[in-house]
Amino acid sequence: LASAGRHEVKEFMDALAINLDDATNIFSLLDRNMDGMVDVVEFVQGMEKLRGEAKSSDIHMLIMQCQHILDMASRIEGLPQRMRGATGF
Repeated sequence: LASAGRHEVKEFMDALAINLDDATNIFSLLDRNMDGMVDVVEFVQGMEKLRGEAKSSDIHMLIMQCQHILDMASRIEGLPQRMRGATGF
């Protein structure tokens, strides 16, 4: 987010009451191909997805999905130990 250092960008962010952390997070969400730039297509598609408010059910579904991913990561992390125990090494 190199452009955040430009004076006119800072003024624009200040006028919209967007702090640098929020802008960085939004940029990361919009930069779908992770090339460090947000083109017009990425911007429009990303902003369409960010439009509106999150419903409570959306938030709870996201929490459940995150918990599922964390559970899977924990099981994967313990896999080498279980494999060593099964082979006797």
